Amino acid sequence: MLYCAQTGHPPQDGDAPNNTLHQGDEQMPKTYCLECDAVIEVNKPREGAMIRCPQCGLEMEIVDIDPLDVDYPLDDDWYDDENDEWEEEE
Repeated sequence: MLYCAQTGHPPQDGDAPNNTLHQGDEQMPKTYCLECDAVIEVNKPREGAMIRCPQCGLEMEIVDIDPLDVDYPLDDDWYDDENDEWEEEE
């Protein structure tokens, strides 16, 4: 069962939403998929960790943990390709 962060009781209609789900005394941060808006619960999030949406399979990178925030992963290849197109002027 989920509990309200402010009251410690099960949430009631009209309670303000927050970004943390509570199961007993454990806090489970949550975020939303960038593509399908599915709720994703993250157990022990770490900055830089990769997570996958259970609904659509999109892979995302955790970019901040307080508050929990995700973004599309940075593709290291784009940087190398960009540098190949530029030539240094002499």
